[in-house]
Amino acid sequence: MADQKNPVTTTATPAATKPAAKTKAESKRERFVRLAEQRVTAILKRIINVGNLSGASYEFTESDVKKIFGIIREQVDLAEGRFLAKGSVKKSGFTL
Repeated sequence: MADQKNPVTTTATPAATKPAAKTKAESKRERFVRLAEQRVTAILKRIINVGNLSGASYEFTESDVKKIFGIIREQVDLAEGRFLAKGSVKKSGFTL
């Protein structure tokens, strides 16, 4: 039935409502590369934005700068540690 405001109606076919099937499944490596590039690019843009706060339009202290970059370094170190921990074997100190 046509709507009073929109007299033209269309009926969707089942094929038109379903998303197109992927031609090839994305490998774990391909997914990692795709997401890493997107996320790192976004982070770099945000870091540049933080750096822009150093302009004459803003007032900040040395303490402010140390807090900002301290937490950034801390989080980078934690994230890097998560990657490195997966590739290394923890030594328990027990030997035969």
